[in-house]
Amino acid sequence: MATGSGKTMAMSLCIVWSYFHKLFEPESPLTTAFLLIAPNVIVFERLKVDFGDGATFRQDPLVPPEWEEDWQLTVLLQDDPAPVTTRGVLYLTNSTDCTSRP
Repeated sequence: MATGSGKTMAMSLCIVWSYFHKLFEPESPLTTAFLLIAPNVIVFERLKVDFGDGATFRQDPLVPPEWEEDWQLTVLLQDDPAPVTTRGVLYLTNSTDCTSRP
């Protein structure tokens, strides 16, 4: 897909929808844990700006105000230590990092 065609927005919407579906629907087969793998360092750096501090979720208000208290998504970059507990987590890495480890 071309630059500016809405890939980040589509990923954000899927993450928010899955997160709240899992949270509010007892039988939901969805998840609150997500993995984004960028194809290279350049794309990783762009995704880090969008997702790193959760900016993309606030910028286009994807989380309804009445659900903001329930929105507890931790974003972990490729070398961040994993949290012991969290309601939701988004792991962001790149394919180079995945293939360079033994």
